[in-house]
Amino acid sequence: TSIKSVFLHLLRKVTYASEDAALLVADAVCQLAGSPSGRYRRKLSEEQGAMEKPGSALACVPVSYVYPVILAPGYCTATQKKGARQQIEGEQAVTINCEKQDSTSEFKGHHGQSCANRAVDAFAPREAYNQIRDKVDNAENKSLIRPLLHGVDPFFERSCPRLEKLRENWNILRPFLKDQLSNVEERQLEQIMERATPPVPALVRLHLEWTQMMDCLPSSPLACACEVVQRLRCCTFDEPLGSCGYSQSDDDDLNWDQVNVPMKPASGQGMPSGSFMLVNTSGRFSGQKAHLLMPHLKENDTHCIDFHYYVSSKSGASPGTLNVVFEVVTSGHSGYVAVDEVKVLGHPCTKTPHFLRLQSVEVNAGQFATFQCTANGGTDSSDRLWLQGIYVRDAPLKDIKVFNSRRFVALFSVVNATKRDAGNYRCMIRTEGGVGVSNYAELIVKEPPVPIAPPQLSSVGATYLWIQLNANSINGDGPIIQREVEYRTSSGSWYDIQPVDSTSYKIGHLDPDTEYEISVLLTRPGEGGTGSPGPALKTRTKCADPMRGPRRLEVVEIKSRQITICWEPFGYNVTRCHRYNLTVHYRYQAGGQEQVREEVSWDTESSHPQHTITNLSPYTNVSIKLVLMNPEGRKESQELVVQTDEDVPSAVPLESIQGSTFEEKIFLQWREPVQTYGVITLYEITYKAVSSFDPEIDLSNQSGRVSKLGNETHYLFFGLYPGTTYSFTIRASTAKGFGPPITNQFTTKISAPSMPPYELETPLNQTDSTVTVLLKPAQSRGAPVSVYQIVVEEERPRRTKKTTEILKCYPVPIHFQNASLLNSQYYFAAEIPANGLLAAQPFTIGDNKTYSGFWNTPLLPHKSYSIYFQAASRANGGSHKRGCDSETGPRA
Repeated sequence: TSIKSVFLHLLRKVTYASEDAALLVADAVCQLAGSPSGRYRRKLSEEQGAMEKPGSALACVPVSYVYPVILAPGYCTATQKKGARQQIEGEQAVTINCEKQDSTSEFKGHHGQSCANRAVDAFAPREAYNQIRDKVDNAENKSLIRPLLHGVDPFFERSCPRLEKLRENWNILRPFLKDQLSNVEERQLEQIMERATPPVPALVRLHLEWTQMMDCLPSSPLACACEVVQRLRCCTFDEPLGSCGYSQSDDDDLNWDQVNVPMKPASGQGMPSGSFMLVNTSGRFSGQKAHLLMPHLKENDTHCIDFHYYVSSKSGASPGTLNVVFEVVTSGHSGYVAVDEVKVLGHPCTKTPHFLRLQSVEVNAGQFATFQCTANGGTDSSDRLWLQGIYVRDAPLKDIKVFNSRRFVALFSVVNATKRDAGNYRCMIRTEGGVGVSNYAELIVKEPPVPIAPPQLSSVGATYLWIQLNANSINGDGPIIQREVEYRTSSGSWYDIQPVDSTSYKIGHLDPDTEYEISVLLTRPGEGGTGSPGPALKTRTKCADPMRGPRRLEVVEIKSRQITICWEPFGYNVTRCHRYNLTVHYRYQAGGQEQVREEVSWDTESSHPQHTITNLSPYTNVSIKLVLMNPEGRKESQELVVQTDEDVPSAVPLESIQGSTFEEKIFLQWREPVQTYGVITLYEITYKAVSSFDPEIDLSNQSGRVSKLGNETHYLFFGLYPGTTYSFTIRASTAKGFGPPITNQFTTKISAPSMPPYELETPLNQTDSTVTVLLKPAQSRGAPVSVYQIVVEEERPRRTKKTTEILKCYPVPIHFQNASLLNSQYYFAAEIPANGLLAAQPFTIGDNKTYSGFWNTPLLPHKSYSIYFQAASRANGGSHKRGCDSETGPRA
């Protein structure tokens, strides 16, 4: 292999240095030297905790050059208190005493300078340093080689007596370096410089004489060797600040001052000596900062940053608490903070665990974001592990899994992550050997998507709803991988979610006339990616036809004019609508016509629903049914026929009461009531004399009651007084009792006055033209006597029947002057008022006087006359009733 390619390989390995980086470097050096492979082989006993490293053949390097490389700290601690013996073929065995661990005080010099520092200080005296500079000045590519050795210059001014043999090794190494570097092309050497891993420290490290370092570095030889090498590349601030690539931040509250021996010596109590960067915190406030900016690290890889810091004050109190590298937060005490010997190593720190690359985490809001910090190295309970965030909260350790002594994984969780938790995080570990820091990984918190608008309703039915998702506009983050429709009843009694694969969706199997709240759920990738339900669409399904009509329609109570019914209670499962009504339909016959009625029943929520139909007719057949209706249809119950109970009948029609009147009797008849309201079982007629034309009549005994069967509607009343008005009251009765009475009045006819008996007496006096007779007052019957009349009749041929003559009355008054004209055989000779004949008295017929307009003309001699005396009664301007007597005087 060409030296050029091997050398680049060497640089690449050193850049990504790990625990066995030195072995790789040594192997490359052997190839550069061209020594035969296999001459020297390293063999490590498993009893001492070492592992066989296949492929790392140290073909040419003497054992004294290899020991600082292979004795890593882990090897020694694994065999603590036992001693470690390492043998290499062809070399004398060397024993290392690992029991002497705590040798810090022995190997620490003033101001924290370690033995390793002094080993480099003694690396070459001034004369050796000058010789190297001369060689470099004469070498090819000196402009490129000189910077490699620039970091070595300060150390040739110091000496370490215990490592004198290093001078000899340097003299051996110097020509080798010169020859090798001369063969490196300029472009490749630029790459070496850019990677900040020159071969000088690596090669110097391989030529450290182990036998001279045994007493100085017994506990951690590899660490000390590496420290020696890296001192060649550290910044000690002996020269101006910019020569190391450091600068200050422009917006700091405090300033950094460079203190060095030749330019600005340290002064003041509590100030360290030497060269360093210093910030004075006296009189400053909490929260003020001072930044010392490092050169940019060009390698995208793990680096170990090592530096010394010193805090002091006159009172001996610490002026602050170190937060992070180069950052001190003051606590109010006056003092100083000094920083010195900052080293940037091209490989992980060996004294603290090295984190592998931390991966970014993406979670959805509200979830646990778990960072997995994988580290090479060991850890114990005294170490502090945490996840540090920039401008966000730190996350405590959740769990740690230790796989072996050189590998562990720490788990951190950001609980209930929100957008405010999004940002950069890194793994941090603080051990006794230093601080391990991972790269920054980003916590990406995605907000689950939520639709901005509610879904839109396309159509509605009794058991379904068609909706448009309307979820194109969202709040939150995409992409959308799933859409779901969440719907529930507004009452909250039912809930469901359905996945949707299109922009419209039919929600089926719903309940009629039920209000639903419908929302859209959107899901993005990852756990917890389902957002909150979007705005809800509130809508109601239509009503459906009732399942059936009411059942078990029964009669609860029957009365004359009302019927109470009940039915089986029903609910939403029957009505299938919350908006419904129940109507009672009934019909009956009234007045020969069918009456149809309906009423709304409001007793629908009761456990014993019932309804009372009022204002019915008694003793009537009523057909009843219930009708259940909602906006979508109707269902009827079976029809029930019920007859109302009997009631008292209505009144007998007044116009039907007829009375045929006589002088002493009345024949009364009537019709049954128009509304019998049952079966007429009885009529009751009461009567009473209320008045008479004859004031002399006593009516107190003229009353009574008569009952007739329901099928009899007439009755003859007799034994009544003439000329008397009677009141008749009729009422009909059913099984429920009598109906209202109805009254009508009828008046008996008046009778002719009763004439006192007259005998064929001899006149009191008689002349040729006159006859004097005795007149007696008549007895009234139903009406008082209003007038007395004397009738003179010229006798004609003899009557055959005397009785007929006696009963003969003359109703038409005829004056004497008109008798001949009318060819009348009689004439009224006189008319005497009733009060003119209160007692019997004589009266002369033919006295040629006028009485009440009637001329009592003298009688003619030799004529035969019949003289009649009659009394007349008259009521309310009616016709006269006359009582007639036989002739009262002789025939003349």
